[in-house]
Amino acid sequence: MTPTDRKRRGHGEGTYKQLPSGRWEWRISAKVRGTSQRLTGTEDTEKKARAAAHRAKVDAEAGKVAANRTVTLGAFLESWHAGLDGVSENTRKKYKDLLRLHILPRLGAVKLAAVTPALLRSFYGELRDEANLGYSSRRQVHNIIHAALDTAAADGLIPGNPAAVRNVRPTQPAREEERVRAFTPEQAARFLAVADAEGERTGQVLAFLLLTGMRRGEALGLRWTSVSLEGKIPVAQVEVQRTVSGATVLEGPPKTKNARRTVPLSPEAVALLERVRARTAEEREALYPDAPLSPYVFPSLKGGPYDPSNFTRVMKRLCTAASVPEMAVHDLRHTFASLASLRGVRAEVLSRILGHSSPAFTMTQYRHLYDQELTPVSLELPPPPEEDTKKEAVQLTVAPASTRRKRKGLQA
Repeated sequence: MTPTDRKRRGHGEGTYKQLPSGRWEWRISAKVRGTSQRLTGTEDTEKKARAAAHRAKVDAEAGKVAANRTVTLGAFLESWHAGLDGVSENTRKKYKDLLRLHILPRLGAVKLAAVTPALLRSFYGELRDEANLGYSSRRQVHNIIHAALDTAAADGLIPGNPAAVRNVRPTQPAREEERVRAFTPEQAARFLAVADAEGERTGQVLAFLLLTGMRRGEALGLRWTSVSLEGKIPVAQVEVQRTVSGATVLEGPPKTKNARRTVPLSPEAVALLERVRARTAEEREALYPDAPLSPYVFPSLKGGPYDPSNFTRVMKRLCTAASVPEMAVHDLRHTFASLASLRGVRAEVLSRILGHSSPAFTMTQYRHLYDQELTPVSLELPPPPEEDTKKEAVQLTVAPASTRRKRKGLQA
């Protein structure tokens, strides 16, 4: 038999063809929800091909597996992403980047019907070991696959969601719990002095983060229309944030209702913003007198917004200049939370300022316990009154055995 020979059996039993590679291709029709669907696949031998075709027909007509075995996971994921609804543009862009960079290159050619829990576990392991992808990114990849396969299962393309099987989801490696990183009061003072020094444009952004606990993207997206420096309590309304997805900077509303909040401004934060506004006006008059006023609180020299990714280098430079431990930009938020709590700000108030979902999260994930707080605790309990002590002793006196027997007889 030549590689192009076909074998056709009775009606409904399928068509079989040996390919140039030596493998056997099978094709068979199945009635799925009243519609004829063509199923296809390949196997090592003709015998296996006939068995696979028969099994596929039975399963498809019973609604157990994908009706179209030619559909690849990549094609389905792209179609799913195109029709994705109810998510922000930022989230849609992040999903697209994760699909392009990590999912499609490795799993795109896999048939949708062939996706198994074992395959997904192996895939997540490759992302960890070969692509050096961290736990957070692997979890996001899993969430995309899980959501897409949920849709495939709901549409009847697969019998169930293999990503929902136990022990498939990537897990964070067991490790000693890391302490929250935060500046001490003395280190924070040195950092603030350097960051808010004369001529420090980008440094003032980080100084503002330290004084308010706001996120980097929230400060960079802040507009003067959302700031009120007058009134009894000066405030900043968090309504926009700037985030980075791959090489793209996105600007949009915060993702959660708790993140959309009002942040009260301390006198130090108000003074900093007034200096920023004065400097920005002077720079515009000197360099770009014909340019319109920038709406941003922290604009670049040309008036546009900053790229959030630039501030990692700024943070490193300022830490070196201030002679303080090198920390991440986000650790300024931890420092604000820790110092505010040290000063007596209640957990529920602090949680609201930071835009967290609960005070418990704030205290466990953002509160750094300083060594100076670990002091002996004296309860200073008062001595019990002497009369109460005597009464308690009388009540605890055990009656003689004879008395207990008499009482027992009376009860009987």
